[in-house]
Amino acid sequence: ILADELGSGKSSTLEWMTLELEDRYLSHWVSYIDVQSVNLNNLTIHSILNISTSDEIFFDELYNRKQVILLCDNLERLSKDKQLNLHKIIMKLKEAGIAQLIAINPQSSRLFEKNLEVISYKFAPFDEHERKEFITKKLNQTNRVYSQIEEFTNISITVHKHHFIDHIDLNNPMFLTLMVASANNSEGFSNIYLLF
Repeated sequence: ILADELGSGKSSTLEWMTLELEDRYLSHWVSYIDVQSVNLNNLTIHSILNISTSDEIFFDELYNRKQVILLCDNLERLSKDKQLNLHKIIMKLKEAGIAQLIAINPQSSRLFEKNLEVISYKFAPFDEHERKEFITKKLNQTNRVYSQIEEFTNISITVHKHHFIDHIDLNNPMFLTLMVASANNSEGFSNIYLLF
């Protein structure tokens, strides 16, 4: 279970891992599902993974060999009833020996931790060096010159140190990306503060 806050990179990590697993485990059925887009009223693995009739026999063979990997995202966005429905399916998959990685916020993870008998992991926050490196990479993608990158990274670190925006976690990749997007508009760096 990957249990971390909004914007920490859970979805991006699952999407990246899906691609990596597909490349690495060619003999496995690897599925990334955003549970918001799944019909949870029909409690079958085929419906959840949107397995076509023509793929059912192939999928079932891999399923029986335990060659299925499921990456499940956005569980916290489901109603409690739907979370419980999905929880039943995840328990069935666990009993069948199917590998799963679940992304959820920390507040919703306890039920899954307890019943799946696993612990949750969360990302380590960026330290000052990693935050500066992340911002630099994002700004480099937009062809900023080095002096602008230095100015921006120093501003963001100063803002963070002085707690001008206590409620925003500047170690969070999503918020840093928003800061970079704000800096890239025609107004320049002054809008960093307006964003928050």
